[in-house]
Amino acid sequence: MLSLPPIPLAPDPSTTARPGASKRPQNSGPGMAVVLPVYNAAGHIDEIVDRVAAFALTSPHYHFYFVNDGSSDSTGPRLRAALNRWGHPRVMGFDLATNLGKGAAVGHGFARAVAEAEYLAFLDGDLPYALTDLHALHTALAHADVAIGCRQHPAQVHRAPLRRHLLGRVFNASVRLGFGFPYHDTQAGLKAFRRAAARSIFANMATAGFSFDVEMLFLARRQGWRIVEVPVHLQSGHAFETRPLRLARISLHMAWDVLRIRTNALLGRYDPR
Repeated sequence: MLSLPPIPLAPDPSTTARPGASKRPQNSGPGMAVVLPVYNAAGHIDEIVDRVAAFALTSPHYHFYFVNDGSSDSTGPRLRAALNRWGHPRVMGFDLATNLGKGAAVGHGFARAVAEAEYLAFLDGDLPYALTDLHALHTALAHADVAIGCRQHPAQVHRAPLRRHLLGRVFNASVRLGFGFPYHDTQAGLKAFRRAAARSIFANMATAGFSFDVEMLFLARRQGWRIVEVPVHLQSGHAFETRPLRLARISLHMAWDVLRIRTNALLGRYDPR
């Protein structure tokens, strides 16, 4: 098995919750808990919290969980200060003691949120997509178990910088070929789940890095959950990370993770026990 343990769907004692984070929001109808993993985001965390809290004020069906993934800068204290400044009961956050990776941060966020809402979603913490896209995923879950954001949809008009866009297309094509996925976009950082699907999928996951999306989709298909693609809208002013060295390093890690997922599947490590 992988060196990383499966992502749990139970609170992790190594995390420290913000006071009041366990309060149940008062929603009418199916609520959606949205997890936002953040890492070394001190330079823009105040703006992000402001945008999320303002959206939450007019969107009572949503509540938000920021997960500080063991940042080495001042993200933790700045996040807590911003959350305390708003004091919004549906915008919460907690810290992971160490940096575990995006997939693990999402898993720990779901562990905290799973009792609070019928639907669970994750959104990249730097908000590359419009918060209003959550409405489309929320609606899609009325007739699906998993809704995944798609940046290649015909309705999408804004794209990431060319180098990042091409790398994403090449990786997505290789994943579609290697796993037989019919999806146009596997890596968009905006996905949503019915609670039962999230429990089943994340209980069997072992990939904590950026390619956890691939393992999540592999398990969702393997378990027979209904999956739909929903167009999402990249923010035109979003500051994408485009440094070639970082993109190349991430791509190598993702390729290695995909190989490990395929190996685990061939060895039957995802089979029911």
